[in-house]
Amino acid sequence: MIIENEGHQIYLWKLLCRLKFKEMDEDELSELEQSPFGGQILEELMTHSTNKFVPKDMGLVVKPVTDLILKRVAKWPETSKSVARQWNDQQVKNYLVSMIMPYKHTDDIIARLTIEFKERIKIN
Repeated sequence: MIIENEGHQIYLWKLLCRLKFKEMDEDELSELEQSPFGGQILEELMTHSTNKFVPKDMGLVVKPVTDLILKRVAKWPETSKSVARQWNDQQVKNYLVSMIMPYKHTDDIIARLTIEFKERIKIN
């Protein structure tokens, strides 16, 4: 297996080493969860794998996945929420799409997620 993307290499290195040799604290786990590299790697596996246990299509994103993403956003520290409040709609959309990859989505799903995302990052 050849992994050319440096971001993917680092993500996999961190993930596999932590799973194998360390306990993960909440910050480390959050860092891995919030990275778009996980979804990109899953998409690559689905595209190129010949293994019958790797699905070729995850289908449309399901509510438990979107709920989990929003739950994670709600737990962000205030500094992260502050940065996200500065994002324009395209940046929010790009972030949300990267978090639901490799699931497919519709414009309606992203619109709903965008509204809920903005609600989660409001100042408490």
